This record gives sequence, structure tokens and C-alpha cells, in this order.
Amino acid sequence: MIRSISLKKREIKKVDVDVTGSADIYVKEGDVVQRGDILYRQKQSKVVERLDIALELGLARGEVKDIAQVMDGQFVVEDTVVAQKTDKNALAVKLVYCEKSGIVDFSKIDEGIILIVDTPEDEVVVSNFTGQISTVKNGLHVSIDVDAQLVRTFAKKQGDNAGQLGEFIVIADGDGIYSPKELKGVDIAGKIVYGGRFLYKKLLNYLTENGAVAVVTHSMEYADYIDYSGNLAVLGGFGHVKLDSARTELVQSLKGSTVYFGTDPHNISFLGVDEASKSQLQDSSEDLLFKHELAAGDRVLLNNSDNFGNIGEVEQVDKDGGSVVVVVDDEKIEEDSSVINYLIL
Repeated sequence: MIRSISLKKREIKKVDVDVTGSADIYVKEGDVVQRGDILYRQKQSKVVERLDIALELGLARGEVKDIAQVMDGQFVVEDTVVAQKTDKNALAVKLVYCEKSGIVDFSKIDEGIILIVDTPEDEVVVSNFTGQISTVKNGLHVSIDVDAQLVRTFAKKQGDNAGQLGEFIVIADGDGIYSPKELKGVDIAGKIVYGGRFLYKKLLNYLTENGAVAVVTHSMEYADYIDYSGNLAVLGGFGHVKLDSARTELVQSLKGSTVYFGTDPHNISFLGVDEASKSQLQDSSEDLLFKHELAAGDRVLLNNSDNFGNIGEVEQVDKDGGSVVVVVDDEKIEEDSSVINYLIL
């Protein structure tokens, strides 16, 4: 069976886990952790209300602490006055009330924001991948060295929040053209979402508005790609690009894995891909999956303008010159190796 393999190479990627507040660390340097192993346990509160006092009262951010009517750590009930501003003539008073009960949190007071949080509960943070602990610093920071499989992209851009780590989720079977209704009831906040064969702007906007930290798709319109300002990767190309079943199988096999969407302009990293996923990509030899360079006999997909989307067989490789001779429909084509995006085994 022919399978399109976009995992181009392996690398060791360092994943940093910052611990907020005090915590009990369960790992030490040199430990090997598996997916699901506990990294640390801590008391954690969830934000139930966020009050932008500076914005609501027209104040400089540094002034909010002086007009707060509550104290950090105070328990408040709904409709408690949180902040108060009196005008210069003392003729009018503006009040800000909280709508939720909870504990006052001044952790963002310097930004002009007062938070209301719920009662702290035990939070257990686990590893989402297999790796080795390389650093534990003062109980506040854990670094994990992870075996990452790089997926080569056709085009990739980073928003202001590049460097995102998230679960890779796939809409439906991943081989269709979808609308927001296919995501009804699906929590995509903090996730990296694969949008299917072709991504329309409406769905892209929906994913962003509902908290997806990055979007991956097989194809989309070039204009929509240019207009978008967030984290976005295109695997196949611009316009309606044919999607074969092999590439869909690859995407499906990576569902649920952890993705690092970093600043590398050509790749996205799938961290700690498990053996079950690997087995769907190969018959016997793991070495086939992680081939680092082209060789005669390899089947490839071309991505340049003249031969875009054509599949051919490599006849000759000039490593020094960076060129490859590919046979497509009995015609020999000499290409720069950089236009070959997918290795097909």
C-alpha cells in the first residue's frame, strides 16, 4: 500500500512546564516519564469573574489598587462593591460590582484587573507524552526532553502567541469540508485543530473565537491565509488541493497527540508519538518512517508551480547540487529538492 508520509525527521525538543504557585513536584532530573505520569500536584483556583476596573472606570492601570474596596484574599458575595471612583467635584460616584461569589485575587492588579476565583482545589498535572526530565528548578519549573516527529508544512505563519503546546484534534474524519456545526459541543479551547480537506474563512474565524491556539488544514484560499493573523499551517497547498486517503490516515493516527506549534517556519512538532500511532504509518521497519533524505526509487509529491500535486518516482539524486530527477507519467523532470514536500513509501 502507498502511504504519504509527511513526518520528515526526528529531533529532541525541550518542553518547559512552568509551575504557578507552590506545588509538590513528583519528578526529578533524569526520570523517564510516560504519558499520564504525574508531574506535580498543587492547589489551584479557577477564575469565575474578571473585572477590568481600569477600563470600566477610565483609570490608569496603576491607580486601581488605590480605589479597590476589597482586599486580596477576601471572600465576597455577588453584588459586592469591588471598586469605587469619585469624580473631582465629589458629586458623582461610579461603582463596580462583582456578579459572582468567590475569593478576591490581586495577581493582575498591576494590569488594572481584579479577579474573583473559586475555592482552591487539588489539581494534578500529568505529562501528555513520553520523555525524560532534564531540569527541575526550585519547584517552579520542569523541563522535559521529548522525541518529536516533525511534520513538514506547505505554508506556516505564527501569530503573537507562537510557541503554543496543545492537543491535536481532528474535525470529524478529517477528509471533508466542514462548518462550525460539526464542532457543536466540542471543547476546542487551548487545542490545535485540524480543519479538514479545505478550510473556509467562516470556520477559521469560529475556531479562533472559540479558543483554538492554532489551526492546521490541508488546503485553503491564499487570500484567507494572508488575512489571518494567528497560528496557522497549511499541509497541502492553496486552493482546492486533492487529498488522498493516505494523508488522511496519517492525520487520524496523530489525533489526540500533543503538538508544539513553534517558530520553525517549515514544520510543526508532534511530541512523543506513541507506538500505536507509529504502527499505523508503517508495516515493519521504523527506519522507513523517519527517512532523512531522498533516494532513487522513492515516490514523492511535487509542490512547485509547474508540477504542483504530481506524484512521481525519484530516478536520480544529486546531493551536491541539491537537485532530483523525478519520473512523472514517463516524463523525466529535474527539480530542486526543496519543492518536494512529502515522502511517499
